Amino acid sequence: QVTLAHGIARSAAVAIENAALYQEQERRVAQLSALNEIGQAAAALLRHDEVINLICQQTSQVLKTQSFYIAILADDRDRMTLIADTDGGEVAPNRATLVRGEGLTWHVVDHQQPLYVRDGYAAACERLGITTVGRSSRSWLGVPLLAGGRALGAIVVQDYDRDDAYDDDDVAVLTTIAGQAAIALENARLFSEVQQRVQQLIGIASVGAAIVEERDVDRVLAIVGNHLRGLTDAETVLLSFLSEDAKDLRVWKAVGQHGEDMQDIDVPVEGSLAAVAIATRESQVSSDPSDDPRVYAPNVQRYGVRNLLIVPLVAQDRVIGTITAINKRGGVFGQGDIDAVEVMANLAAVAFENARLYGLT
Repeated sequence: QVTLAHGIARSAAVAIENAALYQEQERRVAQLSALNEIGQAAAALLRHDEVINLICQQTSQVLKTQSFYIAILADDRDRMTLIADTDGGEVAPNRATLVRGEGLTWHVVDHQQPLYVRDGYAAACERLGITTVGRSSRSWLGVPLLAGGRALGAIVVQDYDRDDAYDDDDVAVLTTIAGQAAIALENARLFSEVQQRVQQLIGIASVGAAIVEERDVDRVLAIVGNHLRGLTDAETVLLSFLSEDAKDLRVWKAVGQHGEDMQDIDVPVEGSLAAVAIATRESQVSSDPSDDPRVYAPNVQRYGVRNLLIVPLVAQDRVIGTITAINKRGGVFGQGDIDAVEVMANLAAVAFENARLYGLT
């Protein structure tokens, strides 16, 4: 009976070991499948949201993680936006913002190296002298998104309950996913830039034709405003012109959200971001107008301004007004937006000057 018991115990041990090996093999096959799918997506998917959804889906499935997010650097490289977040496997847009120095994600991006915290997020932040943000996890693994030697952001997985929830293979898999994801995201960004440039050229052609054919400056400015809304993905675009004493900006054409309310209003130049744009003749961006002393505060509250871009209108070597893009959907205004508005600003200034010469203003 003792011999039989020993035999059964040995057989059970072998069976348990085989089951564990089989489960491990299945996990590795799933990881390889996910890496293959993401690798193919890096070459095939050109839409940013499609790439993000695939990365979230595959990463959550392969690493069996409780929480997962992707953080992307803003153009000013002083903020990161959480463009996707998963909780319990469900993907949802997050759009929370991490200011430089907040949380371990910045440590990963700045050092361009993976960071694995096995025994508590809060304790790791304290050791590194970093401000903690969000819910504290027990296991935290962050890997940078690198493309062309520069950081685009980071992928982070975390477990709120277990210490040492990931192993070295998990670190290697997430690092590989991050590398492929960075390529896919960069391809999507470049494709988006090409599309934006094409739309910009179409807009330039349309506005150029309108300037030649139209004598109604109001219609020309409406065309400019509508094209800029599409190019910058802004909720509202304002075309404003300086009063004779240069103390106020009169909104000549307002298109988009709050357009009717903002049409024909006068905005004081002094104490506004427009004053900076006019004085410097350079485009100005505010990513947080509620905390920006350069911005005219009453309108921030009245119209719910989250971010804005102001470009001066220059004609005959003098500033005659501004174009303002308000509230970029899903982000903040970047260099591509500035370039698009500056081109249109030149055309709008020409249109206004032509109308003035014809006595139509």
